Amino acid sequence: MQREFTVHPNYKIAYYLLSTAVVVISFFVAYNDFRFTTCFFSVIATIAGLSIPISVNRRKVIVSDDKITVIDFFNTHQINIINVKGYRRKRKDMIIEPNAINDLKIEINNYPDLFEDGDELIYYISSHFKDLDKKDL
Repeated sequence: MQREFTVHPNYKIAYYLLSTAVVVISFFVAYNDFRFTTCFFSVIATIAGLSIPISVNRRKVIVSDDKITVIDFFNTHQINIINVKGYRRKRKDMIIEPNAINDLKIEINNYPDLFEDGDELIYYISSHFKDLDKKDL
């Protein structure tokens, strides 16, 4: 079984609109006030605006039979399922902790809102791994 959780289409549309607004406003500001500092900040804002759709398209969580992979804008983290100690839930974050202290924790940010099947992701992780928050109580 391999299941891929991607960003919800409504959030994609919202982020694309935000990206377009940032790019248009930065061009408008640079066009109306053509100084070095204004143009510099407009270029930075344009780069940030163009990176938003790339980030949204890359962001996903892939759950397979043997590992969990989280892909973000810059990083790809994966952990083997046999190495998972359990998970912790914060408000809108889920942290998957490994057995070994040296291994990296995987953090899934804003999972209930952002991902298309966030509830299914929660169900899968909670049914396959220990809730370390309950264990600590």
